[in-house]
Amino acid sequence: MRKSLFAVVILMITSLPHVASAQELSPVLEEVKTLCMETRKAIGRNDSEAIAACKEKVENFYQKHDNEISNLKLKAADPDQKEVDSTRMRLIMDEGYLAYVMENTSVIGYSGHSLNRGGLGGLAITHKGIPAKSTMKYAVGGCSNNMKLVVVVAEMEDINLSVTSKLYDGDDTMVEQKLESSDKFGVFTHCWKMPAGGDTVILTFENPKDRDITCVIALQ
Repeated sequence: MRKSLFAVVILMITSLPHVASAQELSPVLEEVKTLCMETRKAIGRNDSEAIAACKEKVENFYQKHDNEISNLKLKAADPDQKEVDSTRMRLIMDEGYLAYVMENTSVIGYSGHSLNRGGLGGLAITHKGIPAKSTMKYAVGGCSNNMKLVVVVAEMEDINLSVTSKLYDGDDTMVEQKLESSDKFGVFTHCWKMPAGGDTVILTFENPKDRDITCVIALQ
């Protein structure tokens, strides 16, 4: 009996890394999260040297992962929701924006194009503005298998974020999962598995603050 119990315990222990690995971010998503956190900190401190270093890191990131990255296509779930103009957003994962910040005392007013990447890749990234005191919902199509999400608020502000999708071990209904920020300044990570076949995921952002914020959204 003891031998059987011991064998069961060993089997459970040896299987744990496999379970944990399914819930871990990929290296490229960890890189996105780290870059976003470093860049928003540099901009917040108005540290020109740190911003220049972050700009170089962002450029190197896109060069290194050029064939893996595409624009994340988000469709407004509510056609009447008010979108934030790109000139009022902090595009912290855009090298053009960081070059603009280095040359201007104001970080608002940039009119360039964010993440104008090519076709479909393994990782999709975008910036999305969330107006003050508002809730925005976006649909993402073609989601399947093991999904991994990173969201970083560029202004280092708290927001409320939830993901609604079908789950691998659930029934055929959409399930809402409210996410907890991994720190007090709006950094979210989430991993989950969807059932066979592509499907739609709804991302819901609630901004309780009195000012607009910008989110970097990376989905793999």
